[in-house]
Amino acid sequence: MAFDFPEQFRYADSHEYAHADGDLVRIGLSAFAVDQLGDIVFVDLPEVGSSLSRGSSFGTVESVKAVEEMYAPVSGEVVERNESVLASPEELQNNPHGQGWLLAVRPSDLAQLQEPMDSRRQRIVVPVERRALDAHRAERAALAAHRAERERRRQPRVAQPAAVVAEEAAMAPRVRAAVVEDARSGVD
Repeated sequence: MAFDFPEQFRYADSHEYAHADGDLVRIGLSAFAVDQLGDIVFVDLPEVGSSLSRGSSFGTVESVKAVEEMYAPVSGEVVERNESVLASPEELQNNPHGQGWLLAVRPSDLAQLQEPMDSRRQRIVVPVERRALDAHRAERAALAAHRAERERRRQPRVAQPAAVVAEEAAMAPRVRAAVVEDARSGVD
């Protein structure tokens, strides 16, 4: 999947974005983070009026794969939260840089907006991180396959109980005699 990196966005290492929107800062999750999460089923955001501290957790996003905390890229007061994302988390999934924004914050220090990565740097980081995640997943899959094969080898072969073996051995001459007798008499 090709990812969009809007020029006006700044990105935290944990893949939250922030961008100036007048005197406010809009905060959301990058398309890369949303892609890595998979199908999003629940979003938890702070109430309007809550204070955010840069680098501190401000909510969670839950997908079918994991529950991840989100971290504030700037400090400030929450003045709006995206109620449509709370009601319908697929909004975040479908358009993370547009209708899927999460919070509008009145920043306590607008200069903090310059500290996260710019879109040029994010374009460099995401492919490297994606390759590392893909390699990690491949390694985990190979390890799981190895463990499954090792477990399969440990399974004891199903042995028949001695009584069954003895009974079958005792029946063999009688069965053979019955087959021979049937053949002589012409019975099919």
